[in-house]
Amino acid sequence: AISVSSTEVAPGVKSSVDMGLVLAASLAGPAVDAGGDLGAKLASAGARRLANLAGVETEYARLSGDSKLTAEGLSDRLAHQVVQDGSLADSPDLQKLWAGLMIAAKNSGETHSIEEAAAVLGQLSGTAASLLVELVRHTVVQYGPGKNAVFRLYHGDFPAMRLHYVGEMGEEAALRHFRSLERLGLIEIARWSDLDAFDISVRPYGFELIGLAHGRSAFEHINELKREAMETEGAESP
Repeated sequence: AISVSSTEVAPGVKSSVDMGLVLAASLAGPAVDAGGDLGAKLASAGARRLANLAGVETEYARLSGDSKLTAEGLSDRLAHQVVQDGSLADSPDLQKLWAGLMIAAKNSGETHSIEEAAAVLGQLSGTAASLLVELVRHTVVQYGPGKNAVFRLYHGDFPAMRLHYVGEMGEEAALRHFRSLERLGLIEIARWSDLDAFDISVRPYGFELIGLAHGRSAFEHINELKREAMETEGAESP
């Protein structure tokens, strides 16, 4: 069973005294103490979730300069969301987005839009989150945000302008993740009638979500991506 007073659940993993103990308390219920296959499964999942939350805290500390992620400055709902859903963020990209969202919440003092963003973020897999982050960056850097800023995904023998993650997983697998992003209202997918191809564009809320999850507004995030692209281009020029 996971002890409520325990802050270390795996070698090298130290949970926050605040958020981590809240999660430990929520997981250390009768079902875990009962033992058996289900109890062992829940205990194992609890250890992973504490490790994930520690990853969010590490990113938060790196981005904000604060040593620890606490519930101070967060609404009750948002604190619950980061403990319950943020602790399921099992990829570095998704943990970074949760950390950025906590920074936005603490800096802005605004709650409703942050809580809505957390509800959406909690439905993203690590892969879908990585695809969305890269798609937003690709769109801004290559085209600038707008309705005609699209990423074209081909099937079969047609040449593909690939995003990094699409190249790793293949178009079929990537399309399944893109479909989940579309269902959440973050992107739009349009299929060509005469080709086995899809045009994928970021919807306004996709830009807003990624901006908030970087601790800033969509406008500020877009400008930051443009600035980084200009600096990179300048550094690569002879």
